[in-house]
Amino acid sequence: MSCQKNSSIENYSENATEMYTPLIILIVPLVYIAYSVYFNVYDQASNNLCLIMISFHGLASTTVMIPKLLRTTKCVGLQIWEIASLTTRQTSFYVVIICYSKS
Repeated sequence: MSCQKNSSIENYSENATEMYTPLIILIVPLVYIAYSVYFNVYDQASNNLCLIMISFHGLASTTVMIPKLLRTTKCVGLQIWEIASLTTRQTSFYVVIICYSKS
């Protein structure tokens, strides 16, 4: 049993999702911060919303990465299982314990 590689289109879409999700989540607060500094605008509700969006970045990035990490873990686990099963067949041995009793 071996792991199959994704096609180039699937690989591109996965990488694009991983790359653009944090970018999109962080670009909106950064644009607002630049706007508020340049025009000297202070709005507490908008500042709170920006902080919530920046905090959401970690959750969104983790959610996007979990499916890829699960596939990688499954693939690596299968490869380790194959290697372990090959090596245990070749290097198996028996341990015999003999107990002596003094009478």
